Amino acid sequence: MIVLSIGWLALACICAAAVFRLGRDYDPARYPGSTVLGGGKLKFNALARGYVSQDGAYETTDRFPDVWHWYANRFDLGANRVVNAMENCMSLAKDEDRFLTRHVIGVTLCDNPDGTMIFINRTLFVYR
Repeated sequence: MIVLSIGWLALACICAAAVFRLGRDYDPARYPGSTVLGGGKLKFNALARGYVSQDGAYETTDRFPDVWHWYANRFDLGANRVVNAMENCMSLAKDEDRFLTRHVIGVTLCDNPDGTMIFINRTLFVYR
C-alpha cells in the first residue's frame, strides 16, 4: 500500500513538473516582437490520458528566412516538410524523450506579403 502511494505521488510530481516545464518554456517559443493572434493557453483536458498541450498563432513583419532561422536555431528544429495545402508554408518539427516524458514541438511558418505567420504546437506526454 505504501509503495502504491509513493508511486502515485511520484507520478503526480512528474506531471506537475511537466506542466511547469511546458508553461515555462512556452514564452521562449514566441518569436520576439510577434503579435499574438490566438491560443497560448495550456490545455489540461487530456491530462487524464497522459499529456498536456499548448498552441499559439502569431504574426511578425520580419522576413520568412529570419523567422525560420530563429526557430531552427533556438529549438534545433529541422525542416519537416513543405505544406502544399497552404501556399508558401513550411513545417518544422522535433520530438525528444526527457526523463519519463516525450516533448514534441511543431512550428509552421507561412510567408505572406506583410511578413510571416507562425503557428506553434507543443505537447508534453508523460509515460505511464
